[in-house]
Amino acid sequence: EWGISTFVKKLPNHRPLYLHYEGHLSDNRGIVTRIVAGTIQWQVLAEDLLILTIQSDAFPSASSSGSEQDFTIQGELKMSKFGDQTNRDRWKLEYASESG
Repeated sequence: EWGISTFVKKLPNHRPLYLHYEGHLSDNRGIVTRIVAGTIQWQVLAEDLLILTIQSDAFPSASSSGSEQDFTIQGELKMSKFGDQTNRDRWKLEYASESG
């Protein structure tokens, strides 16, 4: 959920195909659906910190009433390493919108 920080775990890199792929995955592993698209600008790129600015394109999203509406995401995404020596692949993910 945007606006709330959460903890995430680094996974192996995806194949480039999945940057644009939408559809069913093999072996009944689920469905890939793009929920937003846009551009990012790297602000800080370090071993234990990643900060980037997000500018999404208008993208349709189902609202709570069930109808679709266009939305954009604009703001800053910050990922900071959060883990000890035994759990070095945990990151804290925080999002701050431009509006507040």
